[in-house]
Amino acid sequence: MCIKYNIKNFNELFDLSLYMVKNPGISINSVKKSFNIKDIDLYIEYFEKSGIIFKINDINDNSMVFYTVDNGFTNLGNLIDRNRLIENAIAKRIVTEYENYSIFKDNDIFIVEKGRKEVKRIKIDIDTLTGNYI
Repeated sequence: MCIKYNIKNFNELFDLSLYMVKNPGISINSVKKSFNIKDIDLYIEYFEKSGIIFKINDINDNSMVFYTVDNGFTNLGNLIDRNRLIENAIAKRIVTEYENYSIFKDNDIFIVEKGRKEVKRIKIDIDTLTGNYI
């Protein structure tokens, strides 16, 4: 990725990518508060294009929330936050199953819409993860 996009500061890119994959469900506002990187929006776009992360619109703060494509990334050297793993797994399944729909997050609920019509509300909890909710 560094060669393709002519990235000069690899450490900056690496630190940001590690932070984002280890913290699924994090908002863009939190990421920007944690990092003072001039090209942060560009780096995040690279991560999305590379298939490392994906985003969902957050209704509450009118921004984006980021998730990782694989919960295995979350285990990179930290204690595992079970709630984040559950939320990430549900988000991944929803974007996979509802690929051509609009997906929004409202606190602990994902909202799936087709056009302007709500199709489904999916609560973020362990019961949702283990059940057949889609």
